[in-house]
Amino acid sequence: MSDKDDIIDLLDDFSIELTPKIALSHQDLRSLLKKGQRIYITCLPESSIAHTLEACMHLLKQGFKVIPHIAARSIESDEQLGGVLKRLQHLNIKEVLLIAGVQKIPKGPYSSVRDLLLAYDFASYGITNLSFAGHPEGSLDISLQALMQAAQFKQNYVQTHQLSGSLTTQFCFEAQPIIHWLELLHQNNIQLPVYIGVAGLASTTTLLNYAKACGVGSSINYLLRHGASVKNLLHLRTPDKLIFQLASYKKQQRETTSLSRLHFYPFGGLSETMNWLNTICAGHFTMIKNGLHVG
Repeated sequence: MSDKDDIIDLLDDFSIELTPKIALSHQDLRSLLKKGQRIYITCLPESSIAHTLEACMHLLKQGFKVIPHIAARSIESDEQLGGVLKRLQHLNIKEVLLIAGVQKIPKGPYSSVRDLLLAYDFASYGITNLSFAGHPEGSLDISLQALMQAAQFKQNYVQTHQLSGSLTTQFCFEAQPIIHWLELLHQNNIQLPVYIGVAGLASTTTLLNYAKACGVGSSINYLLRHGASVKNLLHLRTPDKLIFQLASYKKQQRETTSLSRLHFYPFGGLSETMNWLNTICAGHFTMIKNGLHVG
C-alpha cells in the first residue's frame, strides 16, 4: 500500500469520545457522524453514571454504537453497579470501557478495575467486549511494572471468560512514547488490540488545559516545546504528523504490533474534528514531508 493508503487504513473504524453534556447538547448527530460510529461516553466525577446512560440512549436512537465508561470509584454500591449492568443489557450494549476513575477516594466498594472484574461476571449481562485504559506516558500513581501486571491480569480475564478485550489510551501528541509503550506491551506478551488516543482539532491553549486536567505529563511538555508563542497558543492544531508516524509504524511492524485503530478526543471541536477526519477518510488529502495536508 502507499503512504496514503496506510493512513486511510489506520483511520478505518476510528472511535470518538464525548461527554454526556456534549452528546446531549446535539439533538441529532447523523449529519456529522456515520451510521454505526463508535462513540465512547465518559463518566466524570462532576457527572453521574445516570447521565452517561441517558447520553447512551440518546445516541443509540440515532444508530450509533456506544461504549459507556464505568468508573470504579464512582460506583456507590453493589446494587448500583448491578442496576447499571442490567440497564446496559436492556439497551443491548455489548461493550464498556472500565476505568478506575480520576477521583482519589472511592464513593463505594470499588477502588480499581480489578475490583470490578472480581466482583461481577460481565458476560452474564450480555457484555462481549471489555475495553481498558492504556497509559503510553505512564501514570503518576502507578509504576510501569504495576501497569504491565494490571494489563496482563485484564488480558487473562478476557481470555478466561471468552470475551474480546482492548486497551484504549489517553490522548498523546507525539509518536515516540506511544511506540515505546507498544514495544513494552509486545515484550510482556500483552496482545490486546490497542486504540491510540489522539487529540482532535483545537488550539494549543485548549489542549494544554485538557492535558493538565488529565495529568498527561509528557504531552504537556511537548505542547510547551512546540507551541510556546502567543501565535501558536491560538493556532488550531491538527494531529496529521502523529497520524502519519503511527501509520508508518503500523506498516513496518504489522506482524507484531498490537496497534489497531485510533480514538479521537474532540475537546469541544466536534464539527471541526469530524469534518477533518471525514475528509481524510474520503481520500481528499495530499502527502507532505512527515505528514499530510487536508483540503
